[in-house]
Amino acid sequence: MVSKIREAVGGNLNEKTIAIWGITFKAGTDDLRDSPSIAVINRLLSEGAKVKAHDPTVSDNKEGIPPQVLIVDDPIVACDDANAVVLLTDWDEYKSIDPNEVLKRTSDPNLIDTRNVLDVKEWKNLGFAYQGTGR
Repeated sequence: MVSKIREAVGGNLNEKTIAIWGITFKAGTDDLRDSPSIAVINRLLSEGAKVKAHDPTVSDNKEGIPPQVLIVDDPIVACDDANAVVLLTDWDEYKSIDPNEVLKRTSDPNLIDTRNVLDVKEWKNLGFAYQGTGR
């Protein structure tokens, strides 16, 4: 997953801002134990990325989330100046986000949808470089 993100932002994550949608193990829970999102976030940080994240059940830095991660209350705010937006947990809230709002906020229109839940055509038509998993 990190290699997809690295490729999307031009090959180097250092000083890149990555917006993460979804931190928990799965939608509908606040469980962070063994969350693949945490592993991805740790790799991004180890390569010098700045991470802003949103999750409907995470309102502050809970145990297991690196303190360098900026947790925000709104998924759109996580996109401010982001070089890539990465959907890691398939919360229903993310399916209804207006891609126009995301486009206004990001520095670069890169989207990595690891759950394949967003409308590919809609996002691509706006100019997003869309990557899904297994597509």
